[in-house]
Amino acid sequence: MKLKGTVVAMILGSCMGTGAAMQKPASQSSAPDPFGLPSDTMQSDDQFGDAHRRMEMLRVKSANAERQKQLTREATELLNVAGELHFKAQKSDGSVTQAEMLRQAETIERLAHNVKERMKGSR
Repeated sequence: MKLKGTVVAMILGSCMGTGAAMQKPASQSSAPDPFGLPSDTMQSDDQFGDAHRRMEMLRVKSANAERQKQLTREATELLNVAGELHFKAQKSDGSVTQAEMLRQAETIERLAHNVKERMKGSR
């Protein structure tokens, strides 16, 4: 009878050991998701989040490049108009009307304002 009890105890012990081996160790289990999503869903969200961040960085970089091109165009135009006005003011033989010079001065003012705003990055 004693032998029978020992055999039963050994069988039960080995079954319980097998069951414990099949369970995940506590150190490897991850913390539950606060939103109730499976952990592999969170990982794919992270991958999509990385893609969104990369896309946003590319969009910002593209917008900055376009802003820089526009800034260069307006600065070049500003320089050309200012040079023309300076040349006409130096020449000033009466063939250039005061209205034309005022119109060019207004253009210079507008371009200077645009360049200043673009350099700030707000436009």
